[in-house]
Amino acid sequence: MTVRIAAAFTVLGLALTACSNPLAPKAEPSPPKPQETATTPAPPSTPAALQLGTPGTAATPYIAASVTALTYRQPLPGRHLPRMGFEWAGAEVETCVKRSTATRATVAVQSWSLRLPDGSTVQPEEPLATNYEVPLYPITPRDVRAGDCVRGWAVFEVPGKARATAIVFKATNPDSPIAPITWAFT
Repeated sequence: MTVRIAAAFTVLGLALTACSNPLAPKAEPSPPKPQETATTPAPPSTPAALQLGTPGTAATPYIAASVTALTYRQPLPGRHLPRMGFEWAGAEVETCVKRSTATRATVAVQSWSLRLPDGSTVQPEEPLATNYEVPLYPITPRDVRAGDCVRGWAVFEVPGKARATAIVFKATNPDSPIAPITWAFT
């Protein structure tokens, strides 16, 4: 019986081989289908940095303000010495409230920061007004009525060998829909 099974497999193998014609053209394999790649949406474009003196707009349905970084000075002389290896820097900034559904809006220096060449940021100091010969931007929140402006210097303590590359206005409320506004130093 084993011989019969072996013979049956041999005949079956010969029959399968005979079905294919060695002279017939071989079928070309079909090219692989291109794989579909998942497209990821491009990240939202970051608005281009403004030049110093160019106003930016900070607006929501409830408030609209013009914010401007006017000038930048490093080092900024002061009567109080910075930490060893650091120096004072300052940016003269202005906020003008154009409209507000409330009777007034609040501004404070904490909305401003400096960007250093390595991408890190420096938050403003809260010095005494008597430490500088320039008028300071409000350190404590100040109410401003629609149509009024607040102007002054934001003071920063930066590493003495690093020169800031930009100043950024960003709403202090993390849920604010106001996009950050950047002014680049040239």
